Amino acid sequence: MMTTSPDLRTVLHQVTDAMELLPCGAEHSCSAQLRRDSFALRERVVRAGGPDGELVAEAEQLLGRISEYLDATGTVR
Repeated sequence: MMTTSPDLRTVLHQVTDAMELLPCGAEHSCSAQLRRDSFALRERVVRAGGPDGELVAEAEQLLGRISEYLDATGTVR
């Protein structure tokens, strides 16, 4: 079970919600990369076993990248 600080937990939840909006398909290679990055981040969180300021910053950065991609593709949130 993942043990995280409330801040990290909140950001990871936001990342999960945003990931559900990402388009799928071969023509969306950026979307696929964001999905891989999200999975890798979650793996690092599990391995860390607890809150880490660097992981919070990385999660926030990923959320920003997802938001930028959704905006660029015109995805309604």
